[in-house]
Amino acid sequence: MSGGPGLGIGDWGKAGDRLAITRRGGGDANFEPRIPNPAINAIFEPMPAPEQSLLSIDDRLDRLIALCRSLQEENRSLRHSQEQLASERSQLLARNEQARSRVEAMILRLKSLEQNPA
Repeated sequence: MSGGPGLGIGDWGKAGDRLAITRRGGGDANFEPRIPNPAINAIFEPMPAPEQSLLSIDDRLDRLIALCRSLQEENRSLRHSQEQLASERSQLLARNEQARSRVEAMILRLKSLEQNPA
C-alpha cells in the first residue's frame, strides 16, 4: 500500500498485486484506483471531459469485458488445477498410510521373531 495519506485496500492475486485507492486533493468523493496490471490500468485511466464520448466509453467497456472473460478463463484453469492437485494429494496420503501400515507390520514381525527365535 502507499505510504502517503489515503485509503488502501488489502492484497489480492499473486505477490505484489495490490489495489490501492488513494485520495486525490483531499476530497472524500474523489478516489483514484491504482492497480499494477496494465490491462486494468488502461480501463481506469482518467480521461479528460471532452474525450468522454460514447465511443471511448464503449471501447473501455469492451476492454473490461475482455479482461473479465480472460480472468474467468484463468479462474477456471486454476480451479481445475486445484482439483487435480487435491486429488493427487489424497492419493499420496492414502499411499503413505499404506506404506506406514506395512512398515508397522514388519516391525511387529521382527519383534516377534526376536522374542521367538527359531
